[in-house]
Amino acid sequence: MATVVTSEADPVEESTRGWSARTVTRAIVALAGIIVVLEILHPGVIDSYDSGVYFDAAWRLLNGVVPYRDYVFVQPPGITLVLAPAALVGHLVSTSVGFWVGRLMSAGASVLNAALVTTLLRRRGRVAMWVGGLAMTITPVTNFVGTGVKLEPFFMLFVLLGLRRLFADEHRELTRRDFVVAGVFFALAISIKGWAVVPALVAVAVLFPHHRRRLGWILASTLAGIAVIFTPFFFLAPGAMWQQVVVDQVTRSVPSVTPTLTRLVDLSGYQGTWLAPSTPVIVVLLLLALGVVVTAIRDRSGDLLGPFAGLTSVAATAAILITPQFFAYYCYLVTPYLAIASALVVARVVRSPRWSHWRLEPRALRLLVLGTGAVVTVLAGTTLATYDHAASAAAATATGAIDRYVPAGSCVAYDVVYLGVVTNRLNDSPHCPLIIDSYGMWLSNGNQLVAPPAHFSEQWRRYFAHAQYVVLSNNESTFIPWTPALTSWFEGAYAPLYGRDGVHIYRRLATR
Repeated sequence: MATVVTSEADPVEESTRGWSARTVTRAIVALAGIIVVLEILHPGVIDSYDSGVYFDAAWRLLNGVVPYRDYVFVQPPGITLVLAPAALVGHLVSTSVGFWVGRLMSAGASVLNAALVTTLLRRRGRVAMWVGGLAMTITPVTNFVGTGVKLEPFFMLFVLLGLRRLFADEHRELTRRDFVVAGVFFALAISIKGWAVVPALVAVAVLFPHHRRRLGWILASTLAGIAVIFTPFFFLAPGAMWQQVVVDQVTRSVPSVTPTLTRLVDLSGYQGTWLAPSTPVIVVLLLLALGVVVTAIRDRSGDLLGPFAGLTSVAATAAILITPQFFAYYCYLVTPYLAIASALVVARVVRSPRWSHWRLEPRALRLLVLGTGAVVTVLAGTTLATYDHAASAAAATATGAIDRYVPAGSCVAYDVVYLGVVTNRLNDSPHCPLIIDSYGMWLSNGNQLVAPPAHFSEQWRRYFAHAQYVVLSNNESTFIPWTPALTSWFEGAYAPLYGRDGVHIYRRLATR
């Protein structure tokens, strides 16, 4: 008769008995923290454009400058509230210091996400905790979004907090309070990034057969939370908010669509590094991921976390592949769910009777775990260095030039506002042009697919007419709706002071 190895008698669990659940969580947090700190110490920010936009939006809000009403902002308003502490430091000390606080907040959220995935798997055994926690830690896209000031770490933090209320313990009966609290967390997540609707809807679908009578509470609390956060902004600019957050995002067209294969390479997390997979490797990884997802979805144990993680992995991946515009950090939308699905499948495998033939001695297994951690640290640091080298060099050159040529307190028009944030050259005077998201402004004006509308180019001419200096990330910045007339006017009104390595500075000529 075959002997069934239960979770209590699992050879891996037995050999790692010295690793308590708390110890595993602390180890994951320490590893994730070390990697993020090493990356954040670089002077450059990998994705500086978005980072500058989100910090500046929060900084302006403390002055009463409201998104949608006073300037274009194509994201939900939640990030302006989340970054309020960093924005406050920006006002009390300097924008560069406040921005660093924002970066630390983003990094902290990234580390907390690794911890939340680990603790979410606590009742599934230490093997699941290790696999899920390491998967969240070693993927460079996790650290990619954690080194700047991005939406992804913050909205995922609230999603995972909501999931903990619903799926942390498959044996505990969920209460009305659990559904209400989970709904509030989902509302907070959606208020930061609309993509959070995907895991919220999948969670409701998975729970429906078992908790249909109580799901009304999660829907009600989610809608109530969204109403509380959105209503003040919507009241001040209802038409503009709807247009920018919903219409411009949903109907956006792009000059070129990223190929599916490129998106799958990016989904691996190692795009742009020496570990970027080739096409055959991508096919193998995709088949493995598909096997993991199907296995998780077909879990017959009654644990709903597996079906949720598998279905959300599929839904999020599909969203990434079909969206018109694609950015590498979108892949973070899949990482936690695929990590959870993988952890559950691996844990099931090591609990199977066949695994007992491959068990390792306790000391050997501990060495394997520690060795894996060391390799993970080296790989994460080495691959991300590919990103950081270019970002750091460009940042040092740009900030040095701006400090030299643009006097503090000047009125400056930027195509990338990050350059003003890190050099303390933001000006909150009502007479200075309010340009925060120059690319977002393009979305409702053709998005570089057609000749810019006359009113859009005229808007930028007025910006330039009120500024003392113009700082561009490129000599012919595509963020600006150049026309022959605007180019001719600009060349007659501004003199170039500096131009190379990602920053071009112009000074307004004296006017009579």
